[in-house]
Amino acid sequence: MSDVTIVEIELYRPGAGAGARYARGIRPLGLPPAGAPLEATATLRASDTGYRTRNTDPGGVAAYPPTLDSALEIQEALNLEPGNSAVAWSAGSVQLLNPTGEYDQTEGFFNADRRVVRIRRGRRAQDAARGIEVDPAYSGLATLFTGLGQPWVAGENLLTLPIRDASYWTEQPLLTGLYAGTGGYQGTVDLEGQPIPKLRGGRVGNPVLNVKPVLVDRSIGLYQVSDGPGLIAAVYDAGDAWTDRAADTTDPYGSVPPAGHWRSCSLPTGLYVQTGTPLQEGRELTCDAVGDFPVAGPMTYAANLVRYLLTEDAGLPLSLLDVPSFTAAIAEAPFYTGDFWTDPVQVVEAIAPILASIGAQLVPTPEGKLALVLLRAVPADAVPAARLTAGQMLAAPRPVGLPTSLAPSPWRWRIGHSRNNTVQASNTLDPDVTDARRAFLAQTDQVALAWQDTALLQAYRVPNDPAVVSTRLLTKADATEVGQAFGELWGKDRRLFEIPLDIDDALSLPLGTIVHVDYPIRSLRNGTLCRIVRRNISLKSRTITLTVLV
Repeated sequence: MSDVTIVEIELYRPGAGAGARYARGIRPLGLPPAGAPLEATATLRASDTGYRTRNTDPGGVAAYPPTLDSALEIQEALNLEPGNSAVAWSAGSVQLLNPTGEYDQTEGFFNADRRVVRIRRGRRAQDAARGIEVDPAYSGLATLFTGLGQPWVAGENLLTLPIRDASYWTEQPLLTGLYAGTGGYQGTVDLEGQPIPKLRGGRVGNPVLNVKPVLVDRSIGLYQVSDGPGLIAAVYDAGDAWTDRAADTTDPYGSVPPAGHWRSCSLPTGLYVQTGTPLQEGRELTCDAVGDFPVAGPMTYAANLVRYLLTEDAGLPLSLLDVPSFTAAIAEAPFYTGDFWTDPVQVVEAIAPILASIGAQLVPTPEGKLALVLLRAVPADAVPAARLTAGQMLAAPRPVGLPTSLAPSPWRWRIGHSRNNTVQASNTLDPDVTDARRAFLAQTDQVALAWQDTALLQAYRVPNDPAVVSTRLLTKADATEVGQAFGELWGKDRRLFEIPLDIDDALSLPLGTIVHVDYPIRSLRNGTLCRIVRRNISLKSRTITLTVLV
């Protein structure tokens, strides 16, 4: 019996919408001008050896011509180092044979960027009576990969589509709102083209600390904190708490606060601070605040913050998110977070420290969704998704080195929390600022010494001492709990092994899955629970090589 692999690529052709714009009799009614293509979507289908669905399959009979190059390889990996990018990735490419230019029109007029790409495979059955192999039903094909396309790459006799998992969606700017510079809420002319600040997270009692709003209208002392609603907990003039607060307003242009006072204004389109007296030259206005999502409302748990940054702020379709995994992460790690952005930043950069706040990874699933996985020590009573033995392995497990920051085992973990979003030099502060607040304002993170093991300190000549993990946690208690989880995971002897398997034996084992591995070498003898942290898929060799963390 032989294998068959198929690919389905969603395509989009931009173009003018249809509309009758000409006098009667000049052109047929309802058609656009000549040469203006209609906007359209389509699906490109191909296979490696030819495939046709059955008339009983959904959608009936569809042909998949044999134009898919068989040298398909996909790599997937988690980032093991806390504090680094917490977005796992899958990457590869689909190559379509194009010797006679059959895909030239596709490459020229359609794009597949951020459009869904599905790769499925199955095995033909032998029809003994007729002496032929029969294509499997569409429902009998297993999912090899679901992700997003990137821009086409045309080559000699080939059309290549680089592919990524859904985390490709995070590689776009977070701050898409820009000031027009036309006055009022749109800011002064010098703000034209500058990003509107964004504040998300925080809660009453644990706001995001010392953010620096943007002065949008000097004539009425109006500063913008965020592009959505929220609340202002405190305001500071050159680091000194401004205690004279007036009643909040919903119309800063209807009146101004009394001299020497400030007030807040929370609107669906923005959170503002308004002062009744201009600040003296050289003094900064900062505030502690809570930022809501314009649609989803207040969110402060790290998992929810990431979820709505992706779906509401970055526009990730909800269909590409594994929502139950986010709900489960909140139950296991209900830690308070919040962050503030005024400078251009990619979505992936914005969510990384929030994910680091709970030791989580965004992980692609075979169905093309992004799941949230907490990277923790595997519990002794965990139920593995599969049991891998020597009989299934195509070769002996091969040891792989851990990142140098994790080997040898770190002897302590220091976790940042209660982030100061505006570092201020002592000579710029008001004389009334206390010594304790001066110390706070002089550095970005407060640091919790969350976990340490002096036995590890003594065990190595040069023990591993990771840098402070920068997070967006709002309390020391949460930082301590996260650091203890890091210590439990990395404060022991951990190993990585590569295990090659037949592609059919590993298709159902995505990143983050817990498996039981039994092989007669140290660390695996008599069986041990491991987590899959990397997958290399090779269609040509029909293998999936799993890298497991022991």
